[in-house]
Amino acid sequence: MRNYHPDSANLAYDFSSSNVGGEDVTITSPSEGTWYLAVERWTGTGDYNIKVILTPGSSATTLTAGQKYSGSLSQGQTKLFKITAGADLKNMRTILNCGSNNFDLYAKYAAVPTTSSYDWKSTNSTGEDYTFDAPNAGDWYILVYATSGSGSYDITTYLNSSSASCATNYPVILAHGMAATDKMFGVIDYFWGVKDALINAGAPVYITQVNCMDSTENKAQQWKTQVEQILASTGKAKFNVIGHSHGSVYTRYAISNLGLGTKCASHTSIGGPHRGSAVADVLLGILGDKGSWLVGKVMDYVYAFFIGDTEPNSLDNARNLTRIYMTNTFNPNTPNVSGVYYQTYKFKIKSFTANMVLWPTKLLLDYYEGDNDGLVSVSSQVWGTDRGLITGAWWCGGVDHIKEIGHFFGFTPGFSAPNFYKDVVADLKAKGY
Repeated sequence: MRNYHPDSANLAYDFSSSNVGGEDVTITSPSEGTWYLAVERWTGTGDYNIKVILTPGSSATTLTAGQKYSGSLSQGQTKLFKITAGADLKNMRTILNCGSNNFDLYAKYAAVPTTSSYDWKSTNSTGEDYTFDAPNAGDWYILVYATSGSGSYDITTYLNSSSASCATNYPVILAHGMAATDKMFGVIDYFWGVKDALINAGAPVYITQVNCMDSTENKAQQWKTQVEQILASTGKAKFNVIGHSHGSVYTRYAISNLGLGTKCASHTSIGGPHRGSAVADVLLGILGDKGSWLVGKVMDYVYAFFIGDTEPNSLDNARNLTRIYMTNTFNPNTPNVSGVYYQTYKFKIKSFTANMVLWPTKLLLDYYEGDNDGLVSVSSQVWGTDRGLITGAWWCGGVDHIKEIGHFFGFTPGFSAPNFYKDVVADLKAKGY
């Protein structure tokens, strides 16, 4: 048996072994690149087998569970990581962010993975998010391979115990509301600080993205596609959804009317306008038909060219949130699905809000509908089991529509959005979802 160095001609070799009955050769600190093995028959005829074991060297960077590692790679380069898993883990989840580049993940237990030898791999077109259930205790090696493109990346691996407070049986999907994406301008998280808090508490959490401004039906179609992808990647039969604002409405539509009812375990509504909002009524009334059309077209342009919406429809989005539409059209045609657990957590502003943009709409809703969170009345928020009213610490002014998702940028005196969502998901776990 001869082992050829990748830069050598076929007649030259780095080692040869010519014992009788079998060979066992170890090369210390082999050079990086492709190696070729040649097996030559000297005497005899028969079957044989060959096995190559790559033992990791000191070049493997140790990952700490839950902590992010950042680096950069050029196309064709790799980076090797190691993480030690404890006993009785529920799963190991690895998230790789690499912008528009195509970087892939390969992992192997107790040995270095390659693109052809691994225990699991994740090879999506851009970033990766892979969960491996019940990993063996011991050292796992994770290889980041720059398949195409060059640039920076970050990788985080979470080791989740079955006893973790938010380790639900089914994936938890967070659905954002209108006028925003899951990550505005690619940097501002809609659910500020929530995803990391849930993952660190053991939750298999995912965040979907639909058009900022569009009809309920179109958003529901976009959302359904992503839900099915999440179920396929996780291998789970059902999901839990937590929808904020319009996110609690278009998800209801997908569950009831687009075939996701049998796949949904629970639906949790946060600040959802299930009976519409007087804010939409008044704005459309002030603008009139022509004004609404013109403003809608301007917003469509803004959201298409600056935010990235695909054929947005801002006017339909607003019309779909009026009280008369939600009460007379949407709700009668979007019945609850038997077997799905529906619940609501209500919020309201008690006296004042630091988010000055909500002052006018709060006063408007005070007049038309009563207690509210600045955009949706408390009475409109309820769908399914009413889990109670949340107003924050006694000394704060309450919890408004923006505070419900941790904004502005985590500054939410008297209320912690990450802790709230952890409590919600822990409760879902306790219920068996």
